[in-house]
Amino acid sequence: MINKVVLCGNLTRDPELATTNSGKKVCNYTIAVSYGGGEDSQTFFFNIKSWNAQAEVIYNHCKKGDKITVVGALTQRSYEKDGKKITVTEILAQDVEFMSRREKQREEMEEITDEEMPF
Repeated sequence: MINKVVLCGNLTRDPELATTNSGKKVCNYTIAVSYGGGEDSQTFFFNIKSWNAQAEVIYNHCKKGDKITVVGALTQRSYEKDGKKITVTEILAQDVEFMSRREKQREEMEEITDEEMPF
């Protein structure tokens, strides 16, 4: 059986880092992924979870708006809240690649002066 998901999108908020009771680091974040084009374009939001060293790297180096690619597995977990069963579907990240930072791109564009322009 295969359970592999590959997503490329932008973080919708800054990642959140927490520590479990057993001392493991866990980072939760959400990415927005667009699908289709024109009038048929849709945006989907995926909850991602990273653990241990990867969790700390994501937390320390990523911010809202950054583009990342996540390779992972689709997971589900359930719990009860106020007597109702809640099921959560999320991606357990295995590999994460940083694609770009919107703020950094804007800063680099703003730093170019007229003298630096090639034309």
